[in-house]
Amino acid sequence: MLVAFASMTALALSDAAHAGAWTKAAGEISAIMTVSLSRASEAFDASGALSSTPKFRKEDIDIYGEFGLDDETTLVLHPDYINLHPDSPSQSASGFYFTELGLRRQLYRDDLQVASGQVSALITGETLLTSGGNGAEIRALYGRNFHLGALPAFLDVELAYRAFTNGVAQELRPELTLGLHLDPDWMLMAQSLNSLTVGSGISPYFEGERQKLSLSVLHNFSPHFGLQTGFYLTVAGRSTPQEHVIQTSLWIDF
Repeated sequence: MLVAFASMTALALSDAAHAGAWTKAAGEISAIMTVSLSRASEAFDASGALSSTPKFRKEDIDIYGEFGLDDETTLVLHPDYINLHPDSPSQSASGFYFTELGLRRQLYRDDLQVASGQVSALITGETLLTSGGNGAEIRALYGRNFHLGALPAFLDVELAYRAFTNGVAQELRPELTLGLHLDPDWMLMAQSLNSLTVGSGISPYFEGERQKLSLSVLHNFSPHFGLQTGFYLTVAGRSTPQEHVIQTSLWIDF
């Protein structure tokens, strides 16, 4: 069950690396390399109540890459490697989670806002972490620039639907990111990352629900390099651990 708990939360950790609704210019490349350290000693049960559970530790290493095929179409590649350490060594697991391969297409853009659509294949990795089924995702993305007082800010709103080939329940994933530019080199970001089960499936161990909140800061050392540091907390859910996560990401633009 501990392995299943980890599997239900791994993608939510990785989603923080998503760059949002905006597409890359033709020929531009971006990469976000992220290391996450997760700990949990309590879990939300099937009714949403929080109770003690055997502890586990988890390390997550992923690379989120984007390449501008043209000014309106971006190729997305997102491999994710997980190392899980429950209290019971027999339930340890290491390997790749789902690797995402997708295309984002800009549908509308003006000086303040952008709307995009994205389709992705989810290629399964370690069976103990993924249940062994491949998947597909359809995602709608909307981004808007604005000012919060005197400070530039942006809002990114996304809604994704995921389905899997092996009968695991579908997922609906609403996500929200608010970014505030404190100055040209520093940005504060708050995120809400959520996963909801649609219908029923074959394995309750891989069909939990979760609501995560994140706060992080990004410092740009140059136009090509930035470092993001922050934390996550699972604030509610069903059949999922209450994870406490610290995360560091290196942002690179080519």
